[in-house]
Amino acid sequence: MNKRNLALVIVVLIILAAGAGYYLRHKSVLSTPNISSEEVITSQESSSFIDAFFEKLKPSGKPEQSNLKEYKDAAGIFSIQYPSSWVMHSEKGRLLQGTSLTPPELINKYSAEEQPFVKGLIAAATESQETPEAYYKSLVSGIETGQTEARNLTINGYPAYMVKGNIRGISYIIYIVSHNNRIVYFNYRTMETEEAHQDNIKKAIDFSPYVAGFETAVNSIRFLK
Repeated sequence: MNKRNLALVIVVLIILAAGAGYYLRHKSVLSTPNISSEEVITSQESSSFIDAFFEKLKPSGKPEQSNLKEYKDAAGIFSIQYPSSWVMHSEKGRLLQGTSLTPPELINKYSAEEQPFVKGLIAAATESQETPEAYYKSLVSGIETGQTEARNLTINGYPAYMVKGNIRGISYIIYIVSHNNRIVYFNYRTMETEEAHQDNIKKAIDFSPYVAGFETAVNSIRFLK
């Protein structure tokens, strides 16, 4: 057999082998009992077991039950939402009466003797026809405040005034919110250094881990009348 005939035989054998392989593969799919070609495609497109498992781990879209309480002031002027674990104490100042709401994790960092002086979010209400800004300026008239920032804003749809300041080692934020000639006063500290204390607390108080919670409570305000 010359070289030309040998090459022709090899080409023919390759073509026959390829055709046989295609026939066997095609036959195995079509001859599978009780499985149509549509079912084969469907099984290829369906999610794998792993995909299905992780799909179940996704949030269902339903909100989790919030562990919150509602605080209403004694006069029934406003309400706010706060974590149910926070410790509530009545507060009485020279001009305002209200309550303090403090995370227990913050309180427990201090001794029993120091804990009464650890305050979180302070909230109080009164009646006034003044705007939030005018009310704040009347409240602190003649008092050194260490104010570093102040601006008008809206909180939950109500007109408000925000003040930031730092004085004698105390960094603070105040919100005044108004509605229907009623005023709600919020105050919390972001930091109290050792110099801010008069022998009642032996170390600084860092409120920064709890600021987000204070802000959430303030922004939940709802006037009741």
